[in-house]
Amino acid sequence: ARNRFFAHANHEIRTPITAILQYVSFLQRGVGCAVPLPEQKDYLDIVHQHAQRIHTLASHWLDEEKQQARDAQASLVDVNLNTTLEAVLHRLTGLFEPGVKLDCKISPGCERVKANPEYLDCILENLLSNAAKFTSQGSVTLQVVPEPDDPLGEWVRCWVTDTGTGIAEADQHRIFEPYRQGQHNDKGVGTGLGLSTCKMYVGRMGGEMGVKTPAEGGAAFWFTLKRCA
Repeated sequence: ARNRFFAHANHEIRTPITAILQYVSFLQRGVGCAVPLPEQKDYLDIVHQHAQRIHTLASHWLDEEKQQARDAQASLVDVNLNTTLEAVLHRLTGLFEPGVKLDCKISPGCERVKANPEYLDCILENLLSNAAKFTSQGSVTLQVVPEPDDPLGEWVRCWVTDTGTGIAEADQHRIFEPYRQGQHNDKGVGTGLGLSTCKMYVGRMGGEMGVKTPAEGGAAFWFTLKRCA
């Protein structure tokens, strides 16, 4: 949780600090304003030094995040989707409303994928728990099929589809941004980090992630994983 927080906070810190460094530099040199007096320049130098320290720290976090991403790529192993899904569903059984039908369909040849087990577990749990939270009736379906846009047959596409409240079209392009929330109901909302973390994990495993709105309503999240050779 600590590393995920730093990863999301890094961008929020680096962007304003970069602007502060730039404009303090303008003030120090008298660009667009009067050249500062010696005492004023001392104050500006102090601001610049502390801003530079924060920028350096944020850069260190970014380097650490990049190293973690490289480590994740190196830790991809052969994962059985049936086994992983069974474990996730066992933990989530109590979340689904009694009237909601849960259906799982894994196409032949799509059972084994290359993945980081912890990442895959987190992604499935997040998507299925969200579907349970926002679906009071109807169904939640997890489906794994060959990736239709992959002529070489090296990838699979995982779908988590529900008949719940759905996601407004205006929110779909930003639903994976940190602290964004596109669904609301009387069961409350989370931190807004779950989907952004899922997308980050999918990217670390070499895949892609997205969301669509089915014609009949609800939401359909998808992500791709590499199939075992």
